[in-house]
Amino acid sequence: MDVCQEEVNNVLFDFYDQNKEKFYLERSKDTDFIGFLNQFGVWIHGPSGCGKSNLIARNLVKNNLDFIQIDLSPCIGQTPEELINEILYSLSERIGDTNPSKPSTFNECSKKIIALLEENFRDKEIIIFIEEIPLGKDADFKIFAEKLFSLLTSKNLKQGLEKVKFVLSCIHNPTKYINDFQKKIYQQITFL
Repeated sequence: MDVCQEEVNNVLFDFYDQNKEKFYLERSKDTDFIGFLNQFGVWIHGPSGCGKSNLIARNLVKNNLDFIQIDLSPCIGQTPEELINEILYSLSERIGDTNPSKPSTFNECSKKIIALLEENFRDKEIIIFIEEIPLGKDADFKIFAEKLFSLLTSKNLKQGLEKVKFVLSCIHNPTKYINDFQKKIYQQITFL
């Protein structure tokens, strides 16, 4: 049997693009994702290689949703605080600010991220897609998740940012790090 290598590469793709649509196997999670995204942000977690990033990318592209993709995979070895700073830097870069000042605390970083969102996306639909969170230790991921929950709660308290949604992809289950005082996170993000 003669198999064209190009066709094999299209069928067994690592990264989704529109040319791969005819080879994409739609799953029930695709329907769940879009259903939840109509109302909430979504945080997908699961083992490496199960298709989390492709599910997100495919559904954002297929549904013509405006999004900013932030890939944290190059940030391996960084602290949770440095990863949050990287989110700020990536957002700044995407809106044209190529030299943002480094925040000295998480609180300052969070305020800068919220200010960027307010200045650029007030009353606009945008999805901030954060993928490949490179934290292996539970203690580090716990800190990252708690800080991100805090950032999302702060965003939710700002009028005009209701249409700004976050979509995240990672290996760890973030729900086990939701503190009692952060339960409001369920009002704006669904975990799959």
